[in-house]
Amino acid sequence: MNIEKSDYLIGWRVVRPAEGDFVSVKKPPSMKTWKVNESPFPCGLSKENSRLAEEAVQSASKTWGQRSLTELEAEERLSYSCEKGPVWDEVIAKLHSAFLEIVREYKGYTDEERKKVVTAGGLHVVGTERHESRRIDNQLRGRSGRQGDPGSSRFFLSLEDNIFRIFGGDRIQGLMRAFRVEDLPIESKMLTKALDEAQRKVENYFFDIRKQLFEYDEVLNSQRDRVYTERRRALEADNLQSLLIEYAELTMDDILEANIGSDAPRENWDLEKLIAKVQQ
Repeated sequence: MNIEKSDYLIGWRVVRPAEGDFVSVKKPPSMKTWKVNESPFPCGLSKENSRLAEEAVQSASKTWGQRSLTELEAEERLSYSCEKGPVWDEVIAKLHSAFLEIVREYKGYTDEERKKVVTAGGLHVVGTERHESRRIDNQLRGRSGRQGDPGSSRFFLSLEDNIFRIFGGDRIQGLMRAFRVEDLPIESKMLTKALDEAQRKVENYFFDIRKQLFEYDEVLNSQRDRVYTERRRALEADNLQSLLIEYAELTMDDILEANIGSDAPRENWDLEKLIAKVQQ
C-alpha cells in the first residue's frame, strides 16, 4: 500500500484530508531541560563521580521538590553550592562535595594538557589586522603568556587596511610598485610608529565624540531636572494660582523681550505684532 505525503495513517486505515482542510506544520515547543551540552567539558566523568553527582541531584530534587523552585532560584542555589565558602545546608553540602570531586577529576586532565601546551611553546596569537584602539590590540596580545606561561604574538597587516589609509598607505604602495617589490614583508620601526600615531588619532577622534555626547547629555539632564522640579512644585502645591501667575509673568517678559526689547525706543515699538502675540 502506497501512502502519499498528504495522507495520514490512522490504525490500519489510510485517511486523506479533504479539500481546503487546514494542516498545521507548526513544530511543537521544545521541552525545557537542565541537561547541558557535554562538548565543552574536558573529559568524561568516571562512574564514581557520575554516581556522586546523580545522588546529589536526586537528594536536592527529593528535598526541594521537582517543580517547587523557579529556574532563577535553582540556579542561585547551584551556584552557591559551587563556591568555596562554608556550607551548612545538607543538600547544598552534597552538591558542593560532588562539585569538588568533578573539579578534581577535570583538573588532572587539564593539567596534563597545560604541560603539553607549555612544552610546545605556549599560546601564539596571530593578529590579521590592527584595531582602531590600541587597548584592543593589547588585550589580544595579552591572551598569550598569561600568569607566567610562555607565549608570543605577531600581527600581519595589509597596506589596504582602513587603518593604513589614514596615514598614507597609498604612498607606500606607490613606492613598492616603483621598486617592483611584491609579497615582501615590511618590518620597519618608522612604519610601526606611524601606525601607532594613526591609532592615537583615531582614539582621540572617538574620545571627542564621546565627550561631546556626554556634554550634550548633561544639557538634557539639566533641562530634565528643571522640568521635573516644576512638575513636583505643581503636584505638591495646595493652590496653583501663585504658580500660574508666576508663569504668566515669565511668559509676558519673554514676549516683551522678543518683540520690543529693553533698549528699543518707544517710537520703534511694533504694537500690532505685540498685540497679535499676546492674543495668541
